[in-house]
Amino acid sequence: MMALEGVAGAGKTTSLAAIRDAVEHHGYEVKGLAPTSRAAQKLAETGMETETLQRHLARGQQPGQQSDGGRARVYVVDEASMISAHVRCTRSWSG
Repeated sequence: MMALEGVAGAGKTTSLAAIRDAVEHHGYEVKGLAPTSRAAQKLAETGMETETLQRHLARGQQPGQQSDGGRARVYVVDEASMISAHVRCTRSWSG
């Protein structure tokens, strides 16, 4: 797990776009998750496929599962502090 923290306007979104490029270059699929649709829209500005965490969990996918193409996934979770304690404690994040 890795964290990226900074004040508004510090360049987090720009940094995430560069990180996405590097991770995809190494063969991973990158998927963005956020607790709200507004946060998901902002995260999508990095160029990664993004959806709300709730939608992702409702479909039953777990981080670490491989996509149809066989590529391992890297999940970027934006605004993680907004995720409820219940979701953090009851879901497996180990892949």
